[in-house]
Amino acid sequence: EGGKREEGEEPMGVHGRAGAGQRAGGWAHLCAATGSGAASRCAVQVNMAAAHIVANQMAEARAAVQAALSAVPSAAPALLLAVYLDIRSGDKASALRTLKHRRLGGGG
Repeated sequence: EGGKREEGEEPMGVHGRAGAGQRAGGWAHLCAATGSGAASRCAVQVNMAAAHIVANQMAEARAAVQAALSAVPSAAPALLLAVYLDIRSGDKASALRTLKHRRLGGGG
């Protein structure tokens, strides 16, 4: 009620889903990489991209997605956001290319 949270309860993220702070590492576990530094950079950029999307800042969102993919090229959350941004901008061919060639969930 009114923004109050119980002790230990984490804030909700975009669309009412649990936020990245819900568990240690946030998106880092989905941005799996050899080095934890790359996974952390990926997770931060994925979160930034989502925030930019909510603020309707698509160019900034695209830049954050590219930074996430630079850190971890096969990161599913970043790839999904890239596909979303392509579809939203009307570039269905690019979205389909990403889905086919990056093989979401199946590695690079």
